[in-house]
Amino acid sequence: MAVNPPAHLTCAVCLEAPVGRVEQCARGHIICAQPTEGPQTEPCCLDKLRKDAAALSGAARCPMCRISMPSELTRCLVAEQAIKLLFSRCIYCKSDVTLDELPNHEESCLCGPDLRCVAAEAGCAWVGKLAGSRVHKSHCALAIQHEAWMLKFEAEKEARIAGDVAMGEYLASAWLWNTQRSNLLYLAAIHNNVVVLEAMAKVSRVGVNDSRVKDGETPLCGAARCGNTEAVRVLLQAGALPSVGSGPSGTPPLYLAAEEGHRETVLVLLAGGANINIRRKLDDATPLHAACRAGRFDMCDLLCRKGASPISGETGAARASRRCFWMLSLPME
Repeated sequence: MAVNPPAHLTCAVCLEAPVGRVEQCARGHIICAQPTEGPQTEPCCLDKLRKDAAALSGAARCPMCRISMPSELTRCLVAEQAIKLLFSRCIYCKSDVTLDELPNHEESCLCGPDLRCVAAEAGCAWVGKLAGSRVHKSHCALAIQHEAWMLKFEAEKEARIAGDVAMGEYLASAWLWNTQRSNLLYLAAIHNNVVVLEAMAKVSRVGVNDSRVKDGETPLCGAARCGNTEAVRVLLQAGALPSVGSGPSGTPPLYLAAEEGHRETVLVLLAGGANINIRRKLDDATPLHAACRAGRFDMCDLLCRKGASPISGETGAARASRRCFWMLSLPME
């Protein structure tokens, strides 16, 4: 970001000096048009503007003059050249350099952080600045081997994902008994195989609320018990009922997740419509009782903050209720 850039060289969206490609509307207002590079590439201001407009089913408009913007804008080369001559401040040494020289300056800045080789765990002891790391990476045998391993790992990962998709589509389309399909869906849920789970859940004849034959546990209950948050989210989106218990005891998914202390899973279930005070058929115990019995103080605090009631007049849950009051220091009524 330039130090006090002039108004005519600032983006109409973020009000900062654009870096890289610059587009302009029909009236000359400039907008950032190059995604931010880094560990995670972020969309540019122009992409964000069009995405927000598409969400509202409307045309993207310039924030300054409100004129509609076509699908392809005009690149403003004059603004790009002028912005390169603006002065910016190095984040390390705080010296002022032009935006055109800033990337090279920060890479070789002596005040910058010391970086280690990507193969440091393999035994490479090199330490240096960012500019030197690229040169070292091209000559270090361990770094070259590390990069080759990472490429092989990514290729195997993509192949495994493609195989999971094919397996899920086959299981969803193959002729199987309903019990077999339910058991396969349950296995995908407890092993957090989200790819297979999504492929099977998309098929209408796959019952996401069907329980497996062995103990009557539903896929949602199995995923909640194992703390597989992504699998729980996929099942809820596919129509799984968050407040339906399973098995002879009628244990609901929220009860199982709270008993095991899976915080993120509990939050996803609550966001999906799970009843926080739902009771288990076996002893009328609530998820708060389950967390108390397991000694999970953080989970008790979370459930109480979300509106769980610590009062229970049922005989089966009276002992857990008393422990609730003792752990949370709440007055009994």
